[in-house]
Amino acid sequence: MTYCDISDQIEQWQESTQSCNPKAAYALAELIQQISEDRYSASWLMGIEDGLKRSVESDNADGWLTDDEYERLKQLKQECGGWWHWGEADLHPVFVPENPDSDL
Repeated sequence: MTYCDISDQIEQWQESTQSCNPKAAYALAELIQQISEDRYSASWLMGIEDGLKRSVESDNADGWLTDDEYERLKQLKQECGGWWHWGEADLHPVFVPENPDSDL
């Protein structure tokens, strides 16, 4: 398993995040990190963001999220207009806008 501490990435993300609401995007990254820490004792378990996104998009907390976590993830996704993804070749999570062709 691979782990990441996102605290040292915030400044770099500020320059690259393509969100109309960067604060919501960073809050989303922090919440994903917090859920990873709470469940797996890892600051960012590889792939956790994909499972969380599936839960939010399917309107199903799958029993592994609290109601508050689920609602907050859903709210932040809507506010920032995207989601975080950490690909195998990435050194850190990358913000991906919902519709990259639109002006956020």
